[in-house]
Amino acid sequence: MSGKNTMTRDAMLFLPAKVVEGLLVIACSSLYTHIFTQGAVGTFGIVNTTVQFCYLVVAGWMANAATRYVGEEFRRDRASALFSTVSAIYLLICAAVAAVALCAAAVTRDPVWLGGACMFFSYTVFQILNSALIQLGRMRASISLSLFSAAGKLAIAYAIVHGASDYPSAAPAFIANTLADGLAGLGAVFALSIPTVARLRWFSRPLLHKFFAYGVPLMGVSIAVALLNMIDRYLVTGFFGKEAFAVYNQNNSIASGIFTMISVGIMRGVYPNVLRAWRDGGQAAAKPLLDQGVRLYLLIAVPAVAGLSAVALPMSRFLFAAGYDAGAPVIAYTALAMLFMGLTEYANKAYELEQSTIHVLQNSAAAAAIKVVCSVVLLKTLGFTGGALGSVVAFASYFIITAVRVRKHFIFRVPAKSLARILVCALLCGAAVAVAGPIGFVGLVVPHVVRRLVTEDIRLALPLAAPVGALALVFIFPFLWMLSTSFKYEIDVMEFPVRLIPKKWNFQNYVTVFTKSDFPGYYLNSIKVTFTTIVGELCITTMAAYAFARLNFRGKKFLFTMYLSTMMIPGQVLLLPKYIYFSQLHITNTHLALIMPGLFSVFGVLLMRQVFMQIPYEYTEAAYIDGASHPTIFLKLILPLAKPGLMTALLLAFTWSWNDYINPLVFLSNDKLFTLTVGLQRFQEDASTNYALIMAGATVSLIPLIALFLFTQKYFIESFASAGVKG
Repeated sequence: MSGKNTMTRDAMLFLPAKVVEGLLVIACSSLYTHIFTQGAVGTFGIVNTTVQFCYLVVAGWMANAATRYVGEEFRRDRASALFSTVSAIYLLICAAVAAVALCAAAVTRDPVWLGGACMFFSYTVFQILNSALIQLGRMRASISLSLFSAAGKLAIAYAIVHGASDYPSAAPAFIANTLADGLAGLGAVFALSIPTVARLRWFSRPLLHKFFAYGVPLMGVSIAVALLNMIDRYLVTGFFGKEAFAVYNQNNSIASGIFTMISVGIMRGVYPNVLRAWRDGGQAAAKPLLDQGVRLYLLIAVPAVAGLSAVALPMSRFLFAAGYDAGAPVIAYTALAMLFMGLTEYANKAYELEQSTIHVLQNSAAAAAIKVVCSVVLLKTLGFTGGALGSVVAFASYFIITAVRVRKHFIFRVPAKSLARILVCALLCGAAVAVAGPIGFVGLVVPHVVRRLVTEDIRLALPLAAPVGALALVFIFPFLWMLSTSFKYEIDVMEFPVRLIPKKWNFQNYVTVFTKSDFPGYYLNSIKVTFTTIVGELCITTMAAYAFARLNFRGKKFLFTMYLSTMMIPGQVLLLPKYIYFSQLHITNTHLALIMPGLFSVFGVLLMRQVFMQIPYEYTEAAYIDGASHPTIFLKLILPLAKPGLMTALLLAFTWSWNDYINPLVFLSNDKLFTLTVGLQRFQEDASTNYALIMAGATVSLIPLIALFLFTQKYFIESFASAGVKG
């Protein structure tokens, strides 16, 4: 695989994960406006901004240095010295921050300082270790821990306030963020095997000098970047107070969160590949990859700006509590500003690769000065939304300054034809979103999915995106409505227009499902029947498939043809004969009546036979010559090679057994034996018109199916891609 393809693959791996993470961050921001007062939201926002500012100023340089050298140190087998050095620096930074926080809390008598310090400790350690995971290529661990952190901040805060609204204190938000990042950091410790490589030794002086030589100039960069990103928030607080800051910050977080997941998601896939290419082949090898990364970024970011600008107002009203829509223009301004910021990050990579970070410091300092002046002027003339417009001016200036100066080294190139296509795509997406409202966001996602899975030709991808997007809405919206309704109070279920994010979250529906009904019994019965069925089916069908695929015996083709012909008999025709037969065996009204018919599947045999036939027959012959018997060949050779097919058969068997409704309805009469499908009908009758409760039960019933599909989807696609129908 070429460097460009590898880079694109890594970027596309990170991008969906960052999208999910970004959506969780946005959901958390939305939830906070509903459960906390505006003053509490403002307090938390100021503290969270300050934590990020402190991280950039006092610890960001170390994270950048560690990211830059972690790959080299691991290859040289010096991981112990690296982590010891980083740990020592981190502890010194934490000690300094703790001292400042304690003094400030003692002087002001405000515990908020201590909450901010705790957030800083956990946030910093997770960011540093997560950067190391990415640089070492441990993408799945990084993605999993980032998602865990984002989800934890949402869940823990809600659990602490017990679903209350207008909570007056921001303390639950402090606790949630500290615990979520701390637990994610602990997970990163074990993912990096730090307990194994670290030897509790003092830091390495040569490595410390390298850190300082590379990272200290970046401290100035970090200060300038922090001012660029955050000075407008402090100015809004100073000019208009905490309540106005809450409105400004929550709307700002929408655009910044979306663009962070776009730029960071792509950059985390791009930069490690660019860095490796630079290390192996120099500028000539790195430049094409950087160009490809910029084109990928623009292809996603430019339409995102158009879409966000078109739906800024309805999005703000949809996500936040009443009164926050006054800051809707901030979304559009911030989106445009972040577009320029992302482009500047790509331009700065030339300086970082050449380790000439002093130029980055100069450029960012000039842009920060522009930001301060523009923000003050525009805040006084336009109100608090002027801070976001000042960001547009500052980030555009930052990009222009960097692009002009870095051209002497090397800079990315975007062909005019590609740029024209991107702009057309942005206009189309913006128009679609403007016409369709929030639904138009499908236009920001579907075209990229179509390009990735169907065709790279934009002339075919764009027309195809329309019907695919329509189908996505048709199929996805009912599931979203079901999930949303399961968390609502009954009085809010039928409100119009439909609100997918509940005004007040109600987890009591799920408590009721499991404590005040027979639902747990139905669930256990389904698990018992499904597990027994799929184990038996996989054992029997795989052995039968092996016989039809690998053994030679008289009449094999005729027998297999007759066997396949049974698939033409509708299952409903067999219900009465099966009932009579099971009655004579005295197994009606038992789970055996459900398990026995599912132990053998004609389709399962057909599927596994085709999978086995794709395995070269020479493997079997070689094993047979070496003395292996057919059971040994089957268990130790064929089955491991047929893993994708086995996972597909597992998924299909689980789905058919879990969703079976006819057989439990016909063969079972005892309520205590009902499986989930029949039990849901009984549960619906008991719940009457309590749709929130019914949707909670339906959501719970889908969880095993969704979880299993997410686990097996890779094997499912691989199986059908590789297996064809052979005679």
